[in-house]
Amino acid sequence: MYFSDFARRPVDEHTPCGVNPNNLEEFEEIKRQINNINKVTGRVSWKKVQQLSKDILKHKSKDLRCGCYYAVASAHNDGLSGFVDGLNSILDLCVVYWSSSYPEVSKASARMGAFEWLVEHAERRAKQFNVTVEDRAMLEAGHRVCLRIEEELRLHYGHKAPSLGTIRRLFSQYIDEIKELEDKQEAAQKKAKEQKESQQKMPSPSVPGGITVNVKPPVAGKPSPVETEAEKSRSTIWTVAAVVGLFLFALSAYYIHNDKVLNSYQQKIASNNIPALLEVTEDLKRENKDTLNKLKEPLIRTVDSIVYDLDKSPEKIGQISALVSITDNLSELYSDSSSVKVLSTELQRVKLQLEKDFDDITSRFSRARTAIANLNRDSKDVNTKLAYQYSNSLFPLLGRIEYAEKTNSAEELDRSLILINVYLHKIAQLKATQKNKSLNQVVAE
Repeated sequence: MYFSDFARRPVDEHTPCGVNPNNLEEFEEIKRQINNINKVTGRVSWKKVQQLSKDILKHKSKDLRCGCYYAVASAHNDGLSGFVDGLNSILDLCVVYWSSSYPEVSKASARMGAFEWLVEHAERRAKQFNVTVEDRAMLEAGHRVCLRIEEELRLHYGHKAPSLGTIRRLFSQYIDEIKELEDKQEAAQKKAKEQKESQQKMPSPSVPGGITVNVKPPVAGKPSPVETEAEKSRSTIWTVAAVVGLFLFALSAYYIHNDKVLNSYQQKIASNNIPALLEVTEDLKRENKDTLNKLKEPLIRTVDSIVYDLDKSPEKIGQISALVSITDNLSELYSDSSSVKVLSTELQRVKLQLEKDFDDITSRFSRARTAIANLNRDSKDVNTKLAYQYSNSLFPLLGRIEYAEKTNSAEELDRSLILINVYLHKIAQLKATQKNKSLNQVVAE
């Protein structure tokens, strides 16, 4: 599979990354086109955006914003193949020119903003792709490129790095749909082959040479053979009818039971409740393949929505062990699903990052508290004494957690939770204020 390499090639021998495109007329035209997205009557010329951004990347500047514009424009103009080619161009910029490309490496917010814009607008377009079985290799390539871009971003920004998760999940969803279609086609071909073979083995029916009519009158005094045969025929019909009735009743009961079980699973999945999802994934180990296939997409989609922004949800963080068990069960149930593999990897990454962050905070907390203690020991200043006395109030949450760990005290753990809730309440207030400001700005505009 070939991808274009213009983003990887230097602009020229002396200045590989070229110049900052902010003052280029072509870049201004791209921004004018992009601004039309938010206008009711505005129309974006994606062909112009694609041509101009590619020209800048080839001849004038290695700019991450232009890379993102090129990828989205290519998705609009050339569909899946164009989008994956655009993503590969972004990967080339990240790998080859990260430290010297534009915006400057010191402008982290501008760079992250470009990737956030990419995810938002590429997702809208990617949802409209009409993929076929032949697109599977391209989808898998796109999924791999997304993972590599995320690895590069995490290398530079850690857990604050923008995520291409929504695009990755779309690729995974398309791949799983193609796999299911291939399985159905294979099963249909196998069934058709078996039917053909069975027809070939079936013997041809023999054709009678003529018709024999028995006109001999019945012997008097003997029971009529016609009546006997009729009675036997009626008895056979009733027997067959009873068997068929019982079979239909059992079949109906089976399907009614299956529908009831399936509906119960679907309700639990739709609840987005982690304990309920854990129960579902445990129970599915005893279900048939048909039930597993019907629940595959909604189950993976629901778990994916829970894992998304996990590190920002205290309620979910408290149930991370259950989430790990859920993804383990999914890996067992759907071992061939790339979406499940991505979910497991992402969950482990978040879990390890949280543990690392806590270790880092604890280390800084210990150093700060030691510094205050040393300062208090060597100083007779009243303010220093007060600072030492209230040092735990400077680091209340970590102090509580550390003390609770040392004493193994349930009461101290409850106090830590109360303290967390105080922080969460304040954060909720700040978020509400920020939301109101944003709404007011929109109304004012």
